[in-house]
Amino acid sequence: MFEDDEKNLKDTKIEVKIWKKIIGIAFKRKREFILIISCMIFCSLCGMVAVLLDSYALKNFFSEETNFSYVIIFIIGYILVGIINFIFVYIFLKNACNMDAILGQEIKTTAFKNLQNLSYSYFDKTKAGWIMARLTSDSGQLGSILSWSIVDIGWCVTDILVCFIITFIINYKLALIVLIAVPLMVMIAYYLNKRVLEAHRDSRKANSEVTAKFSESFLGSKTIKTLNLEKHFEEVFTSTAVILRKKAITAIFFSSILWPFMTFTMYIALGFIYGFGGNMVILGQELTAVQFYIFMTFTMRLYDPITIITNVYVELKKAQASAERVISIIEEKSDVTDSVEVEKKYGNIFEQHYENFEEIKGDIIFENVDFRYEKGEQVLEKFNLSVKAGETIAIVGATGAGKTTIVNLLMRFYEPTSGRILIDGVDYKERSLGYLRTNIGYIAQTPYLFNDTIRNNILYGDLGASEEDVINSLEIIKAYERFSKFESGLDFKVGEQGNKLSLGEKQLLAFSRALIKKPKIVILDEATSSVDTETERLVQEGLHYLTKGKTSFVIAHRLSTIIASDKILVIENGKIIEVGSHDDLIKKEGHYYQLYNSQFISDKMEEGVR
Repeated sequence: MFEDDEKNLKDTKIEVKIWKKIIGIAFKRKREFILIISCMIFCSLCGMVAVLLDSYALKNFFSEETNFSYVIIFIIGYILVGIINFIFVYIFLKNACNMDAILGQEIKTTAFKNLQNLSYSYFDKTKAGWIMARLTSDSGQLGSILSWSIVDIGWCVTDILVCFIITFIINYKLALIVLIAVPLMVMIAYYLNKRVLEAHRDSRKANSEVTAKFSESFLGSKTIKTLNLEKHFEEVFTSTAVILRKKAITAIFFSSILWPFMTFTMYIALGFIYGFGGNMVILGQELTAVQFYIFMTFTMRLYDPITIITNVYVELKKAQASAERVISIIEEKSDVTDSVEVEKKYGNIFEQHYENFEEIKGDIIFENVDFRYEKGEQVLEKFNLSVKAGETIAIVGATGAGKTTIVNLLMRFYEPTSGRILIDGVDYKERSLGYLRTNIGYIAQTPYLFNDTIRNNILYGDLGASEEDVINSLEIIKAYERFSKFESGLDFKVGEQGNKLSLGEKQLLAFSRALIKKPKIVILDEATSSVDTETERLVQEGLHYLTKGKTSFVIAHRLSTIIASDKILVIENGKIIEVGSHDDLIKKEGHYYQLYNSQFISDKMEEGVR
């Protein structure tokens, strides 16, 4: 991913379309931008007025014919210009800093909202670390670059225009010298900035190699020691570090010569202007000393804006990859969406029309369902299944047989390639994603817990539930006493992904969260495969309560947990090869019979070892 992101500079161009989209997000804050631009214009005007006041002082206070008649007014005027300039600079900086933070937040929020709307397939094919980098470093970088770049460009363009207009008004001949020098300065600044960018990219790549060697040596320290490879890895790391040092020195060199070259070019231009202009003043041709002072002041003011604009151009090029990556998230389309008609009736995932949600009974039909993952093999083919409301369906089979795919389709994490899934006789696409998932309780093999309290993790099942509901959901699975003994009871923070709890405790909270939701359809994806015997007993009691009177799908690893199921489906290569109750399948002595017996023998052998 790093190699893709670090494109060769020669191939990197400013993509106007990309930046128009980013600026479109930024200009949601039009009022702030108008205020910032207005302040910039007034600051430039204050600078012009200050120079004109200086010229007035030279003409009236330091010439042969002095005139101090208006000295008090001059001093008051100069102070007022300083105060006004200070006020506008303060307003400008305050709003520019706010805009920096606001734009970063606006870009993050826009990208995050679209991420919430994307289907499960996007997260299947996109690494979490890549997404995190886009939402953190890239978004923050864009916000900062965009806010200050717009400000800098606005300020610099205003200054350059003002300087050129005034210099041409004073003396067009000298202004032509400036006009010739400016493109030369721009080319030098652009070339050196380009080399600086190339050198820093090479340095970053080398730094990534050093970081990778660090990580490799730490993570593989045990293997390195057992193979006696310390000296080899020390030599490899040293050679990598030497490369980094050389790249860093090159980057620093090009960074350090930029300003001297720009200054040198500027002073060459100034030398010509002093030569020609000074001669005009001495000969009294076309130019007075005061006019020449004003001309030189505005000429020297061109130096900073030109340098800043070239820097901004290079910064935008550096941020081009970040802009493309963030835009790719913002513009990513979900492959599982509701129709306009469905959204109008049921709302979307952010604004749901609960008042239009019909009651679900739980009859489910898979009708000639085919499914394949993107660029993958066929997973389900002509899959048919009819489930009556309240039935418990257990699904068993080898890894990759299609068990989880069946429940993923039911959750609309994905949609069938062809065929239909009906709930209560209605194609589930005719109801919203929010409606469907509000009525389904899903418990995974490894449940995800948020870095929050025990209470809040349960309440995520139903944000409107009461404290009594929370306690009741825990008491049903006989877990309230266990969690109430924690240091701060139900206010105990479970840590990131619940890392302060055991796997069994996580599973109990997941069951409690599903219970408080009061779903009409329940899905358990190997929910008891990784818990200890005592926790499994509690979970099985909760499972009985959770699935009672509800349509349930249970993907099971331990066959002993599904004996009471109404139907057991044996899946192989996306097809049902056996179906029936536990007793029926045992009598058939088929595939299920063999699975059950081999697991039964294995369990008995484990008990013997204990």
